[in-house]
Amino acid sequence: DLGEAGPACERFREASGLFHQTNDRNNEAAALNALGVLAQDAGQPGAALKPLRKALTLREPGSRGQAVTLTTLGVSYRQLGRLDEARQAYAEALPIYRSLNDSRELARCLANLGRLETTASHDAAALDDFNRALALYRTLDDPPQMAWTLEGKAQVLRRRGDLEAARGLMEDALAEVERHRLRQASYTTRAEFFSTQQDAYDFLIDLLMDMHRKAPRAGYAATALEVNERSLARSLLDGLAVADADLHLGRAAPDLHAQERELETEIDRLVSRQTHLIQDGTPPEQLQPLDAELGRRWDDLDRVRAELRTRDPRYAALTQPQPLSAAEVQNGLLDRDTLLLEYRLGEERSVLWAVTPEALEGFVLPGRAEIEDLAGEAFDLLSHSNSSEAEISARSKLARLSRLLLDPVAPLLPGKRLLVVGDGILQNLPFAVLPEPGSAEPLVARHEIVSLPSVSVLGELRREIAGRPRAPKTLWVLADPDFGRLSEQLPFARQEATAILALAPASQRFEVKGREATRDAVLDGALRDYRFVHFATHGSFAADDPGGGQLVLAQIGPRGRPEANGFLHLADIYQLGLRADLVVLSACQSGLGREVRGEGIMGMTRGFFYAGAERVLVSLWNVNDQVTAELMQRLYRGILAEGLSPAAALRAAQDAIRRQARWHSPYYWAGFTLQGEWR
Repeated sequence: DLGEAGPACERFREASGLFHQTNDRNNEAAALNALGVLAQDAGQPGAALKPLRKALTLREPGSRGQAVTLTTLGVSYRQLGRLDEARQAYAEALPIYRSLNDSRELARCLANLGRLETTASHDAAALDDFNRALALYRTLDDPPQMAWTLEGKAQVLRRRGDLEAARGLMEDALAEVERHRLRQASYTTRAEFFSTQQDAYDFLIDLLMDMHRKAPRAGYAATALEVNERSLARSLLDGLAVADADLHLGRAAPDLHAQERELETEIDRLVSRQTHLIQDGTPPEQLQPLDAELGRRWDDLDRVRAELRTRDPRYAALTQPQPLSAAEVQNGLLDRDTLLLEYRLGEERSVLWAVTPEALEGFVLPGRAEIEDLAGEAFDLLSHSNSSEAEISARSKLARLSRLLLDPVAPLLPGKRLLVVGDGILQNLPFAVLPEPGSAEPLVARHEIVSLPSVSVLGELRREIAGRPRAPKTLWVLADPDFGRLSEQLPFARQEATAILALAPASQRFEVKGREATRDAVLDGALRDYRFVHFATHGSFAADDPGGGQLVLAQIGPRGRPEANGFLHLADIYQLGLRADLVVLSACQSGLGREVRGEGIMGMTRGFFYAGAERVLVSLWNVNDQVTAELMQRLYRGILAEGLSPAAALRAAQDAIRRQARWHSPYYWAGFTLQGEWR
């Protein structure tokens, strides 16, 4: 249900074998049925047939299980275009559900039959099936299936030209999605569920853009933007709204706090064991069972903290934040010097919204595949090579990308700061490197550029920051931890730290380095007193990192002994309680993480936002250590000595680096992006 198909397949295959050994035919069939559903979800309806046909042989005639498998088989036949076989499967299942008075499965079968009739262009029959299914779902409590059925009916009405009625049904469908999303106490679970519902948002956005083309002045482009905002980074938005309450979770739940402490201790133990095995040269494949166990413990900790939130009366009293309206974005967030560019990648057509205080326009772009293929090729060239051949090839692809992504808004660009809300691979594309339309110069030459997971997140950040006192001190730096045998030291990290610390008065700065740069030094609460927090260290941010990524801290402590846990994990960051104007992660690939559709990159950046950071500066690839040291010096000189905003200081630093012949390649200067507040 959360979209985690790989682990689900493993569990169902194992279950199927165990049920077969114990001659439990019905449960073996249920596991096989689930494997068929997973194959369908993966776009492989042909692969679903074998487990489903086997499941059907194990079902009792006339049983609910037989009808469920028949319905699932019907889905595969429909997806394969074998409509007569699908119709026959549904025809066999329906009387079984009726005889058992099983309203839920009867509704699901009718909704699937409606989809079949839609595929066959039998609109009247499809509407009849959907209406009968909806009548049943209104007596049940199944928001996801209700939403799916409403969407099916909306597709028929759209094809018939009744766009306004289709729009109304989709609004009802998204209300059901939102109702179910809010039932999930865990932000992770909310995000995972929401990722499975993004096609419904795509459908409504595309429908509204159709209506916009027919009536350009009717405000449909603005409504489509609002739907897009409703689909983006919602669990992050929820987390920001209640972050202060989350810092003191559930004081009245000692049992859960005890579980939380036990899990934290167990995680520390597993991390320590993992570190020692890595240092001893254990092959990665032998670490997989330990990694899996660590992942389960992080999931358990997430669930315990979610339950703590639900028990906190302050949490229960908080209202859920609503995404901003188009008018609120235009009149409350932007100024005359700022242009919002928000992208949505669709299967057949993508959308770009360009928003200023004076105007809002929507443009149709090519489909997801064309944009992502080109952006992926460009990113690989930018991030893996600084050779002249790679730069020439990257320049050609970036020029094509600029034509796709920026040409529609070329007249709006001059003199503007750019706020970019990306989608898919565009979240990892450094827009600073795209050539400005009509020029060979990259955008960084003339534009400040700030990325956002959604523009509504910026609104929530401003609300939170407005209600808190400013941090009293200037600069906290962690640099060059003692990695022991775990990793190579960063030769320029200490030089980087020394240079930026010199820009702040002695009474306003603090540094931890070498063996002092421990996890305890980060978690002792001192960071809350600093406006600028800087980490110059290694990191691990891959999508499959247990716990969501980590910063590497001292592996050897002040007394020369190995640290039990020499890492700062995402779960640790959530608990920091910062008041930082800016957090800088001067580590390789610190902007990466696990991409969850609709939510964006779930990694260190969102963790620091949740912890209270106003802005986060992260890297997109393995940045050069020496160039990073110079870029950071220029960045902090711009902020602390010249009074520039972080966005302006980053632009100036990157532009200065690229103008040096030896570092002209974007590989050296384009890897860092600023996310969050632009002011």
